[in-house]
Amino acid sequence: MSANAARLSLAYRCAVLSRVLAAGPAGYLFAYTLTTLSAHLLLRVVTRADAALAATMIGFLGYAIAVLVVFACASAARAWAWVLGGALLCHGLDRLLAGAAA
Repeated sequence: MSANAARLSLAYRCAVLSRVLAAGPAGYLFAYTLTTLSAHLLLRVVTRADAALAATMIGFLGYAIAVLVVFACASAARAWAWVLGGALLCHGLDRLLAGAAA
């Protein structure tokens, strides 16, 4: 194997590792913030138990979508931007709702 091919395979491995980290921990962060946001939104219309159950299901769906988006993006940087941007958006909306409810 030539040195050029070894560098390409290392770059490829780093890109895959970056996407795995974006899908794993960052995807979990997105799912967590989506779950809390949806729970706060659902608390206004249903009971606490129903809101918790529905928000958990929405979180599982959000995690699956985050993983799909990470591996469908053209670049690892764009994947990180989508997942972390979505998490920041959900967190910001959640804090806005928490401030409005207080």
